[in-house]
Amino acid sequence: MGSTLGPAGALPPADAGAAAEPAPAAEPAPSGRRRNTSLVLRGGSWNLLGQLTPIVVGIALTPFVVHSLGMQRYGVFALATSITTFLASFDGGIRPSAQRYLARYAGQRDTARTTRLVVTLSLLAGALGAALLAVLWFAAPLLLAAFSTPLPLRADAVFLLRTLAGTAALGLLQGLFTALLNARHRYGLTNATRIGVQLLYAAGVLFSLHHGYGLRGIALTLLGQAALSALVLVPAAARYLDRAELGLMPRAELREFLGYSWRVQLTSIAGLVNLQADTLIVGAVTPIAQVGLYSVGANFAAQLRSVPVNALSPMQTTLGQVHGEEGPERAQAEFTRLQRLWVLLTTGWLSVGAAASCFGLTAWLGTGYRLSAVVAAVLLVGHMVNVWTGVLTLWLGTVGRPEVEARYGIVGMVLNVVLTAALAVPFGVVGVVVATAVAQVLGSLYLLRVVRTRVGAVPSFLREVPVVPALAGVAVTVGVELLVRGISPSGAAGLLVSGLAAAPGLAVYAALAAGTSGLRRVLPARFRPARSLPGRRATTPA
Repeated sequence: MGSTLGPAGALPPADAGAAAEPAPAAEPAPSGRRRNTSLVLRGGSWNLLGQLTPIVVGIALTPFVVHSLGMQRYGVFALATSITTFLASFDGGIRPSAQRYLARYAGQRDTARTTRLVVTLSLLAGALGAALLAVLWFAAPLLLAAFSTPLPLRADAVFLLRTLAGTAALGLLQGLFTALLNARHRYGLTNATRIGVQLLYAAGVLFSLHHGYGLRGIALTLLGQAALSALVLVPAAARYLDRAELGLMPRAELREFLGYSWRVQLTSIAGLVNLQADTLIVGAVTPIAQVGLYSVGANFAAQLRSVPVNALSPMQTTLGQVHGEEGPERAQAEFTRLQRLWVLLTTGWLSVGAAASCFGLTAWLGTGYRLSAVVAAVLLVGHMVNVWTGVLTLWLGTVGRPEVEARYGIVGMVLNVVLTAALAVPFGVVGVVVATAVAQVLGSLYLLRVVRTRVGAVPSFLREVPVVPALAGVAVTVGVELLVRGISPSGAAGLLVSGLAAAPGLAVYAALAAGTSGLRRVLPARFRPARSLPGRRATTPA
């Protein structure tokens, strides 16, 4: 979110009432804290580098792609991508569940169970991928007709959707081996591969659009990107398997894994409904061009959101390994520390990003994309509150309580559906994104409540939110953006200027947040901001 799962650590069973306040967990030893922080920072940095490449490529390519395809074709591309992503999410929760088990197995150095898990899940992933490909191959014409895809675009759209189905099927298998590499902290390899195939994707898109291949060329480029990534990552991950242990998991372990993964599947479906179904709803109630405008803003918000989310995978691996090596008390202390650090970092990034996106998108694509800017800003507010729950949901997975996160995901999905039904028709795209943002906020608050009543008392992420620094950072960002708006260039340079204009807001946030001593409580000594003593120069502890 690996030996066979035992009891859920030191936490009470699911049917227990509100638990008493637990005794403070023991703090990890300094050397352990330094190691864990180093692994999280290193893995998060690699993930960030891997994420920045698609962001840079997207900034450079999006105006060219949108204008070359036209808003209708771009809307078809966004719609086909959402359909494929949504259907591919029905993977039984295999990939995120495998990440949790593989991290624990790595902590216990259990290569036998690692091998049997990977072999068994590879067969399941292959079967699910084949089923996805078969369904979309035959259903593609009907789905696109249901969304009123213009008839002249129908043939290219069908080809695109079928090809994306093949890409998604390949991705199910590749994701399993990527999880194995991540469990071994091989983030450098996975992200170097990600960067390489992303650059090849950019070259393929430019070639396709320049020579008039349109949606078909982009579809084949995406398929080639997925195939090349699998060719690199699958053999690299296979070295962590034991050839002598090739075989299937015992039935008892498989039943236990599937019992865990189906609950993770419920969470995944709910998350996809909240993040992807909006595109389908917009496509159902508005013209196809509105799908393109919505997609530009939603993708921009998703990219900003995913920058800090890159740290969650190494955090998950760290929690799983600490739980496997040192037990639940050490893991709970590590969870508390990581959650505090997580909320401090994500609040600044997403609050300032929401303010800057109002100006950056129109500077990037033009005033005709004001709706996209509104979509991005509103979604980022909802994402911010939702992202605060990130480490808490990792903890639920670590201690074997995914049903709690599933319950939260279903409640959030229901809220989203109800609010969207009320706001989509009268307010169109804006109503859809407001409904999503409000549902994310309410769902996150519900998660905190249900964890405390069904699992036990845990530190609240709300107590870690630096409200005053965030408001100050937003105010400074808006002020600077207004000052540079009149002189900002257009295109990618305009987006870059807008991003630079947000830097003072981030600096103000960081200074005020550090001043609350929040960072001093979560970072090892060598990473802490220096503290000046009266009459002495500031020094940084070694």
